[in-house]
Amino acid sequence: MELKVFISLGLLAIGALLSLHLSNSQANSSHSQFASFKQKFGKIYSSPEEEAYRLSIFSARLLRIDDHNSKNLSWRKGINQFSDMTFEEFESFFLLKETPSKSDLENTRDVNLPKAKKDWREEKVVTPVREQRTCKASWAFSAIGAMESAWAIKNKDKAPLTFSVQELIDCSKGHFDNDGCKGGRLDNSYDYIRSQQINLDSDYPFTGVDGTC
Repeated sequence: MELKVFISLGLLAIGALLSLHLSNSQANSSHSQFASFKQKFGKIYSSPEEEAYRLSIFSARLLRIDDHNSKNLSWRKGINQFSDMTFEEFESFFLLKETPSKSDLENTRDVNLPKAKKDWREEKVVTPVREQRTCKASWAFSAIGAMESAWAIKNKDKAPLTFSVQELIDCSKGHFDNDGCKGGRLDNSYDYIRSQQINLDSDYPFTGVDGTC
């Protein structure tokens, strides 16, 4: 009986030491990756307290990333420039809270889509992801990205084109009812493009702030 108790206590001690070792290793890895993250994205914090807070968010996100990637799913997670932000912070900076208009709801219908799978990136018709900064113009990026892919699919014998997101931000206000970096809609964006056409990004580059058309 005493031998069993001794063995049990020994196993518990070994388990505690292994757990402590793993915790220390995880902490060291988090600190190392956090240092690389700060350098890569130019992160500077206002105080040691804020840096400790950001490290805690970053470390928790690393655990979620590792857990997801360990499941060998069809897609993987990774670190990006937002990995030290809470979702609430990300939402307040970058996401729009918009409900569908009445016309949207009236025009929806059920559609039976084919189960065929196609990755349009393999066809070289999907343009690269662009950084919207703190301008809440995801609507403009979505409209332009879809149009770029549609153009590339139709013109496979030509080089892909990159159209101007900034023109939509600046010029589809007023009559077309968008509101620049404060928000907008895809249908309004296409109304503008049908009416006014659209410049290339090289002719009307992105600035990330509201400008004059």
